Amino acid sequence: MRAELKTAGLHQTWPPKSNRSLILIEAVHSERHRQLRLLLDAGVNVNCQDPETGHTPLIRAMFIENARQRRAIVKTLLGYGGRVEKTDREGKTAFAWACLLGRNDVIRYLFREIHLDIGLGSIDSSGNDNLTLACASGNPTTVRLIADAFRKARIDMNRRNLNDENAIMTAHRLGFYDCVKVLVEDGYVATTMPKEVLYGEERGTSSVHARVLQQAPNRCITLPQIFSMYSDHLTNSFPRSISKR
Repeated sequence: MRAELKTAGLHQTWPPKSNRSLILIEAVHSERHRQLRLLLDAGVNVNCQDPETGHTPLIRAMFIENARQRRAIVKTLLGYGGRVEKTDREGKTAFAWACLLGRNDVIRYLFREIHLDIGLGSIDSSGNDNLTLACASGNPTTVRLIADAFRKARIDMNRRNLNDENAIMTAHRLGFYDCVKVLVEDGYVATTMPKEVLYGEERGTSSVHARVLQQAPNRCITLPQIFSMYSDHLTNSFPRSISKR
C-alpha cells in the first residue's frame, strides 16, 4: 500500500493521521495498554483529539471505570507528553473531567506531579470552574480535594457560571447535601443559611433557598434575607382573592 501511494505521488502515511488518532483514542477507551504503547512508540500524537468531541487520550482515560487500569494508562500518556490542560469542545480539560467523574485517584496523582500544568483554575465553556464540577460529581471527597487546592491557590470558591450558579448552589440543586456539608462545615464557603434548609432536611424549602442564594450580592447569606424571602414565600402561598359564587 505504501508503495502504491509513492507511485501515485501521494506523500502521506498509512493509515491516515486522523485514523491513527482515532485508533489511539479507541485503545485508551478499550483499555488496551500494550496497543497504546505500540501506537505511541510509532509516533502517534499523544495529544490527538477526537474530531467530534475534542477528547484527547487523557480525557478519554478519565472514563475508564477500573481504577488500576485508569492510573496505568494516565501515567503512560503523561510519560509520552500528554497535556492535562488541553481542552475538548466543551472547554473541559482532563483534570476537569476527573473532577466531574470523581476520579480521586487521578486527582491525587496529578497534584503530586507538581511540574505539570493541570489547569486547576480552568473554566469550561459553560462557565463552570473545577469546584463546581466536583460538586456535580456528588462525591464529597472530590469536593474536599478541590476546595482544599482552591484555598491553597487562593482561587475564588464562589465564582458563578453562565447559569448564575456557584459550587454550593450546584451541589444543593442536585441534592448532593454531603457536598454542601463539606463546603460549609470545613469552612470553605461562608453562609448563615439554616442547616435544615441547607442540608435538605426540611422539605419544600429548596426553591426559597435558591432564591436567597441568587439575591445575595456578596455570596454570604444573611438572616434578614432569609426572613424576608420566607415571608414572601408564605404570603404568596395563600390565594390573593376568593372567587364569588
